[in-house]
Amino acid sequence: RGRAFYNSDRLIILRAGLEEEKQALLYFEKYADQGVSFTDCVSFTLMEGNHLKEVFTFDHHFTQAGFSIWS
Repeated sequence: RGRAFYNSDRLIILRAGLEEEKQALLYFEKYADQGVSFTDCVSFTLMEGNHLKEVFTFDHHFTQAGFSIWS
């Protein structure tokens, strides 16, 4: 089933490069006292860079970062 994601024409898989990881560090520092993971910070960076405002998640950290949770 996992291979279907890679073969889908409906999904775009975003990957972080070095610049995105550096940008994610800024989020990581900003939210250091709130227990936000670096993985979340990379997601924030990729979402911001691709003009994504909504996310399907159960993680409240995304609303703290200014994103809307899709329900």
